[in-house]
Amino acid sequence: MSDQPIQRQTDANSAGGAITVTDGNTTVFANNLLVSIDGSIGTPDAHAAPRNPHDGGVWQTANGSGTVFANNKPVNYTTNTDTCGDERVGGSGDVFVGDDVDQDIPSTRAIISGDEE
Repeated sequence: MSDQPIQRQTDANSAGGAITVTDGNTTVFANNLLVSIDGSIGTPDAHAAPRNPHDGGVWQTANGSGTVFANNKPVNYTTNTDTCGDERVGGSGDVFVGDDVDQDIPSTRAIISGDEE
């Protein structure tokens, strides 16, 4: 995965459900908005109907980062799928989540006499 925009309070999913409560995150911000973490909830989305998983306060953000956390919960980013099945869209224009784990890879370049490092 390449870096994806971080999701914040007020950001929406692909059906228009916007995050209103960041489930326990009251201290981590991006662009002056609280960062969304797994379990955040929001407004009804376009698929909402009575007693439906798309209703406001029913769907939750999910499938957040495996490597980036706020208040010990995975941070959400664009392309995560909410519990209702809709995908996170939009997000920050300048704060990104990189979910890849960096690994040191040994160099396999041959050193040739006279080469400068």
